[in-house]
Amino acid sequence: MKQKEGFVFIEILTIVCIGAIFLLLSAFFFNKSLRESKFKSICGCIVETLATAKSLAENEGIPYTVVFDNDSFVMYREGARIGKVFLLPSGTVIREKTSGFSPVVFFPDGTAREAGSMLLEEKRIKKRARLSLYNLTGKVIVREEP
Repeated sequence: MKQKEGFVFIEILTIVCIGAIFLLLSAFFFNKSLRESKFKSICGCIVETLATAKSLAENEGIPYTVVFDNDSFVMYREGARIGKVFLLPSGTVIREKTSGFSPVVFFPDGTAREAGSMLLEEKRIKKRARLSLYNLTGKVIVREEP
């Protein structure tokens, strides 16, 4: 008796199931990687906004302010908003902030009104970053926390 050549339905079904499992795992890790990337990006955006405000205050000789709300931040010059309002990605929250971040004011000599720190958290991937502002230099340092 001659056997038929080809695949049995069970063999094809098994291969499709294995492929689906790999696809699910890769989607999960891709989503986590995407969220981590967004979180690092928003930390960098905050640092760049603060550095820009400091630089503009030094160059123009007038104070600049960066105000942080629960889900956004924006830069001001003499009470007028400049630039766009930056929104934090969904899932990212400001967990805590000291008075140095409420708001951040840079003076023409490059110093900040007050030193402070802010804790950002991405709730879905359980990542935290502390942004520390040094008032004498106006520098901001980002450190990941466990």
